[in-house]
Amino acid sequence: MQTVEQIMMRASVTLALALAAAPAVLGAAPAGTPGVALFSDLAYVERSRPSAGAVTPVLPGFYPDPSVVKVGRDYYLVNSTFAFFPGIPVFHSRDLVNWRQIGNAINDPTTLELKGMQSSRGVYAPDISYHDGTFYILNTCRECGGNFVITAKDPAGPWTRPVWLNFEGIDPAMFFEGGKAYIVSNGLPPYKQRYTSHRALYLQEFDLAKLALVGPRRVLNDGGTNLAGQSEFIEGPHIYKRNSWYYLIGAEGGTRFNHSEVAFRSRELWGPYAAFPGNPILTQRDLPEGRADPVTSTGHAALVEGPDGGTWALFLGTRPYRGDFYNTGRETFLTKVDWSGEWPIIQPHATPLPQHFGDPAYAASVTRRPRPSPFSAEGRLGWMGLRMPEQSFHRWTGQRSIAITPSDARIGDIGRSPSFLAWRQAATDVTFRTSVHFTPRRDGDAAGIVALQKDDFYVFCGVRRENGADRIVLAVRDSKARGDQEVTLGRLPARHGATQKLALHTDANTIRCTADGRPVPGAVPSETLSSTYAWSFVGTMIGVYAHRS
Repeated sequence: MQTVEQIMMRASVTLALALAAAPAVLGAAPAGTPGVALFSDLAYVERSRPSAGAVTPVLPGFYPDPSVVKVGRDYYLVNSTFAFFPGIPVFHSRDLVNWRQIGNAINDPTTLELKGMQSSRGVYAPDISYHDGTFYILNTCRECGGNFVITAKDPAGPWTRPVWLNFEGIDPAMFFEGGKAYIVSNGLPPYKQRYTSHRALYLQEFDLAKLALVGPRRVLNDGGTNLAGQSEFIEGPHIYKRNSWYYLIGAEGGTRFNHSEVAFRSRELWGPYAAFPGNPILTQRDLPEGRADPVTSTGHAALVEGPDGGTWALFLGTRPYRGDFYNTGRETFLTKVDWSGEWPIIQPHATPLPQHFGDPAYAASVTRRPRPSPFSAEGRLGWMGLRMPEQSFHRWTGQRSIAITPSDARIGDIGRSPSFLAWRQAATDVTFRTSVHFTPRRDGDAAGIVALQKDDFYVFCGVRRENGADRIVLAVRDSKARGDQEVTLGRLPARHGATQKLALHTDANTIRCTADGRPVPGAVPSETLSSTYAWSFVGTMIGVYAHRS
């Protein structure tokens, strides 16, 4: 395995990994080619800053379902990416606080079939583990094959192609003991469901040599913490061993406001597992609404030994700007676990998440570094498109410029992969701006900035040809309030073939568009692109887009 320094050097110099796919797939026509959209002077600016009392994520923006593994002094973390590509970002850290992306585990567009999938389907809740020189990622691809495993000797890649595993359910995770491996996962109950969100947790042995499940699949938990009370969606399980006890933890309560983490334990790996009487071990649902700087929907935790020898939890949470509206998606948070007793307590009941990760002394010992620029070599690893690209469509032509060859797939075409390349919105108040040089050829040709929460919930700010004339338009698709078609809210005239300076501005109230500093008429309520309003598992992605009719 390479050293961390070698990994980071490789990430910093391999610009072909901008979208972490083969150059043959991501090449675009040279800038200046007729029909190509050239985006220059790209800038992503977070105008809002957390208040002094705010608890901030270690990975802000659309980074849900964290899984972490410790190998020596090094930590590696992965997140869900659903129907975005490249998939499953791989991060490295030495302190659990500062994370640097070193690759993407799904970086070959032929790896998975995401065509036709909505943005919240696809790659769910990956689990990363390590054993005897090999890294493993278990994952579920909803509607494209089920559960699979991929392996690598180097966490930066390359990762193998998926080996598909024959079991029902989601959220598989690996547990190792005595030279054997086991997979714990969520699934439907072994008999008829008592209610819609009724789920069970299962365990089965896994043959590492054959990458295949062996032996019986047995139920570890049926119905979460309260089957009679209809506990919702027990999922995201992990097993840890401590002081001769096997601890089974999992998420419960759904992915929204009632999300939580719960714990069970047993003297035997195969159970029976008893629930912690003080469950949940993490939630924020019992705190008053309207509190300052809320973090909500906490759960889907993974535990790991920290550099200080204590136990730490990485988990998802959200930062709503009003009510339950958040456009930044589910993010990755960190806090110290209290395991002074017999059970791991991530956060006591009715207690807001603590500042300084729950350990001020440790926080003071760690220098928190700024996140990488979206336009640095490392930052480019974080840019994603929708589904697997059908054709070559983009090329970085400079540090802050991208040439995009438009396809005939429109943004919002669920069955297609549009020419759309985007960065995660990681703050409530954001400006994304660029100068776009694009000469439309026929009505419907378009190029500009898109902020997308879901295929049928997005905002477009850009140039489009209409009735033989170029226009700067602000358009929105909001299938809940405006029907299932894109609606143009405002227009400005545009000179044919001229470079347009565009900016998309979003805050806690509205999303607006400007061209050459002039406001384009109209505005979109910010909650239109919130995960709650759109009922989405992802966060808002903001980036560049081009289309040819």
